[in-house]
Amino acid sequence: MDRREAARLAQQMDLSKPTDRRIVEVVDTDPDTLVIIEPVEELVVTVKEKKEYFSWTTMDTVITRRKGLHWFSAIIKKPGEDHVRTPWTLVVESVTCASGPKQGCSFCLGEYKDVEVSEEERAANRENIKRIATEVMIRMGIW
Repeated sequence: MDRREAARLAQQMDLSKPTDRRIVEVVDTDPDTLVIIEPVEELVVTVKEKKEYFSWTTMDTVITRRKGLHWFSAIIKKPGEDHVRTPWTLVVESVTCASGPKQGCSFCLGEYKDVEVSEEERAANRENIKRIATEVMIRMGIW
């Protein structure tokens, strides 16, 4: 799928109300994947290329990380099938790992939760994490 086809597809599909801020990306290493981002606030985008070794082969993986509040959706074209579109998700962070057409593309999303956690709850959670980590290290013979 090239960029022109991606733009046409994005217009055809009901992607809610179109805005000037919407970003439509074709994943370069996987031409059948289209990522749609709509920023709510300024995004910090980092792109990293990494060589991965899998089943005696080397793959070049492009990892794109976006930090900041934004809407995320993707359109994936499967061979012999219709396009599959993921629902819009409000996220604080999204990571796209593209490993080529054979391995495909994966998404990791940190969903936005509109819940305020009190300082007492945070302290209790930290203490619980320390307690569990200590127990595990003692069980493993590290501590």
